[in-house]
Amino acid sequence: DANVTFPVTQTVDGSISVDNLPSDKNLSTVTLDYATNGANPVTNDTLIAAPGAGSKVVIYGYQVVAQGTGAGSSGSWVISNGNAANSDYKGYGVVLGNVPTSTCISFTHGVDLSENTACNMTITETSTQVYLTGVLYYRVESI
Repeated sequence: DANVTFPVTQTVDGSISVDNLPSDKNLSTVTLDYATNGANPVTNDTLIAAPGAGSKVVIYGYQVVAQGTGAGSSGSWVISNGNAANSDYKGYGVVLGNVPTSTCISFTHGVDLSENTACNMTITETSTQVYLTGVLYYRVESI
């Protein structure tokens, strides 16, 4: 529901407050933890299960920190709408070397996945180990 309104209150001292978001509008989170030897590569690891007919996952943001174990490390990561082979990516990043890279994105209106489709993570490594941690913010919404 893109037309949610909230009561705004202005107090005598001039400060303004906005009531909290209704509980059915709060975001859920999933932790991304691929930071151990042997955790990667992964293909289509389910982050959020398909929510069922008549519902969809909507991504509102994510923070991902990725790093290789050596100067020659390289790889990539993808957050996908279902199977990554379909190339319907909702997030993407590369890992080059052993310097941590952070990707932090938020979407005001959310990014929809298809109806009853899982949100998946795919991580590739081309040389040495790649580590990735983070969090994804989402909501399951009715179609």
